[in-house]
Order: sequence, then C-alpha cells, then structure tokens
Amino acid sequence: MSSRLPEMPVKRIRLLVADDSQAILDAYAAVLGDVDSYRAALGDFSRTGEGDPSQASGPDGIDVVGVSSGEQSVAAVQCSLASCSPFAAAILDYRMPPGITGVEAAARIRALDPLIRIILISGVADIEPEEMVALVPPADLVSYMRKPVRPVELLRHVGRILGFGECVGR
Repeated sequence: MSSRLPEMPVKRIRLLVADDSQAILDAYAAVLGDVDSYRAALGDFSRTGEGDPSQASGPDGIDVVGVSSGEQSVAAVQCSLASCSPFAAAILDYRMPPGITGVEAAARIRALDPLIRIILISGVADIEPEEMVALVPPADLVSYMRKPVRPVELLRHVGRILGFGECVGR
C-alpha cells in the first residue's frame, strides 16, 4: 500500500473578455492566461500574503473566455452562473458595434452577478472614466483602463482587482 498525500484543490480562476476585435481577444487570452506572467508582473504574489510563504495564494490556473459582443458577454455570465462556475472578472471594451456598449453589458452583468469584478476598457474620449464607473456600482468592484493597454499594465491591474496575494476567489 502506498502512502499518498491528499490532493489539494486546484485554484483556477475564470476571466471573461469581451472585445469586437479577434486580434485583441487573442492578445488578451495570451497575456491573461499565463500564471507565470502574473508572478513576473506583480512579484511573486504567492509570498505577499501573511503566513507561510510556501503556501501559494495566487491561482494555479487561469481560464480566459473571449466573446465579441456585449450581448455575448451577458449570455456567458448567465451560463457561468447556471453551471456554478462564475467568472472572477469581466473585461469589457466600451465600444463593440453593432450591439450594446460595454457599460450597458456591465450593468446587465452586475444585475446577474453582484460579486463579479468588472474592468471597462476604452480608447474613446467621449465618456469620462468616472461616468463609466458610476454606472456600474459598487465602485470597489469596477475599474477602468484606457487603450492602448500594455500587457504588464493589464496583468498588474487584473492582479490587483482579483486580490493576488490574498485568497483568490469568491
């Protein structure tokens, strides 16, 4: 009889990304789906929490789901909740023609899942970041980034809002 250590549950987080550009979706998936990139961008976040530094508190894996419209992002959140595998965060482009804006999608998503963190990303200057954030309360679960987004900035931003260095999850 062999002795085996009990298996620890795998901590995977799920991120939703909505943008009407497939190239941008592919870039986000490449950057956001790599746990080692977070460690490099944030410093070894497994050692930033209290207690034993050998106990990693960041994710073991990251699943990135990309969609190309606001409507699809709302549907993806509905499906994730129905399957008991909610997204930790939704990253939404402000403009995704021809459908609803990222802010409208964020408001619908917030109504479905009050715990999801939302990042609104925009390259347009016709709406102020404060206005966007105010439309999707609570303020501590929504943030804003301006395009163009550099990979290291995106990693740091997502890492901060997801609380890497603390217990990741909901």
